[in-house]
Amino acid sequence: MKNIFIILLCLSGVLKAQNEIPKNGFELDASYYNLHTGHSVNLEVRRTFKNHSLLLGLSCHLNHYIQNSQYAYLKQFYATTAFNRFGLTAGYEYKIKEVNPYVQPYIFYNAQLTHMPTLHRYNLTDSLGMTYVSEAKISKPITGLVNTLGVGLRIKLSEKLYLNQSIGGGVFLIHDADKNYKGWELGYQWRMGLTYKI
Repeated sequence: MKNIFIILLCLSGVLKAQNEIPKNGFELDASYYNLHTGHSVNLEVRRTFKNHSLLLGLSCHLNHYIQNSQYAYLKQFYATTAFNRFGLTAGYEYKIKEVNPYVQPYIFYNAQLTHMPTLHRYNLTDSLGMTYVSEAKISKPITGLVNTLGVGLRIKLSEKLYLNQSIGGGVFLIHDADKNYKGWELGYQWRMGLTYKI
């Protein structure tokens, strides 16, 4: 009877371990990002060591211009070539205590580097008082680095597939070599993606 109890205890531990979110290994992330610079689709490789994860990958910028007057660079980045459409992304995640075997909250830092032109449209008023938008003006490529801190949630969908979502805020650093300008703006990040365990 004692042996049966020990076997059942070991078996329950194995079954529980199979259902838990993995602690180690390589994973592949495919995510949609809504950033200060615009919208992008990212492909990242994740390496997890217990509660710590490192991410490294590529971002592909989606041109989605929004005219604004509050921030000089908010949603103004606009890729004109295949080369400046792509950028680099890196990040770190720390897993907080699990809610249950299927839900894993975490805190994160994410950095996304981009080098592309900006697109600006200006409201002009003619002599009759009519307001209209002028032709777009495209700048030379500008280097931008989005730095974000925030919280996220990882939800287990199957043995190898997870839903990953996060939200955060931070600082967007700008370097415009053509105008000899360096500056910053407050930025944000919203992310939704899928993670696949390799």
